[in-house]
Amino acid sequence: AGVMIDVDSGTPETGSPERTGLAVNLTAAGAIAREIRLRNLAGGIVIDFVGLNHRRLRERVRDALTEELGLDPACPQVLGWTRLGHLELVRPRRRRPLTEALLEPRSGGPLVKTAITVAHEALRALRREARAQPGRSWRLTIAPDVAEKFDVDLTLRELTILNAMRKAISIARAHPGEIVLAGDTLVALNDQIIGKPRDVDEAAAILRRLSGRAHEVCSAVFVCHLTSARSTSFYEISRVWFRRLSDAAIRAYLDKVNPLDKAGAYAAQGQGAEIIEKIEGSYTNVVGLPMEKTTVALAGFGIKPKTA
Repeated sequence: AGVMIDVDSGTPETGSPERTGLAVNLTAAGAIAREIRLRNLAGGIVIDFVGLNHRRLRERVRDALTEELGLDPACPQVLGWTRLGHLELVRPRRRRPLTEALLEPRSGGPLVKTAITVAHEALRALRREARAQPGRSWRLTIAPDVAEKFDVDLTLRELTILNAMRKAISIARAHPGEIVLAGDTLVALNDQIIGKPRDVDEAAAILRRLSGRAHEVCSAVFVCHLTSARSTSFYEISRVWFRRLSDAAIRAYLDKVNPLDKAGAYAAQGQGAEIIEKIEGSYTNVVGLPMEKTTVALAGFGIKPKTA
């Protein structure tokens, strides 16, 4: 079977057509590689990228696609450019394991859940709560489009409160009549703030720094209701002692978790006991949401925990 994929940039109003075409093609390379894997396309695949006159630019597009396809377990092979300017590749036909449908590879790290998997898990959790509390109205909003601040001129407490506030307000503006809660967690070692690692190598470096030492975990929460102009915020700081970790122990831990969405590159829950010696203060704060204070804050908005 053959597959034809067309990349269209439209007509740029300003700027160099070559530069625009290159930018479009480089962006499309990642999306195409992902769709080929997720749709399990097989056989001959021809991609009609935006035409580029310079060979050097075409090779940049080919290299970008080859790099993106390197994450594909089917090991597709890029054949090269045709005389008509199309890029050809072949992908072996293979049965798709269940783990591939639920997980996706991350460069330099373990498999992580796909966005679709996370969305389905969130919806299942919401349905469970809806069945347990009939008559209530529920709305689920995931991943507000707010970049977390990482400003060294602010203290640990100030940074987490600022990030929590920005996340909450971004959602509350779209839903002013709803009670919105948002949180943010950061780690600090000797007053140096540690956020989320960019890749697995940085995650391993962070865990080596924390090994055998104590650090602080600060979580801030912001709750608001825009229609009534009410809001409250608070923070909690816990102290965490790490075990002394060998490189082998760090690798074993990172093989079991996805550290890239976690401040300090670790989680207290799950496999946390492998690296954490003790916690002084709120355990739920280290997990990411200090439930003791959160319960009190929500009660002020008329939300109380369900009683058995």
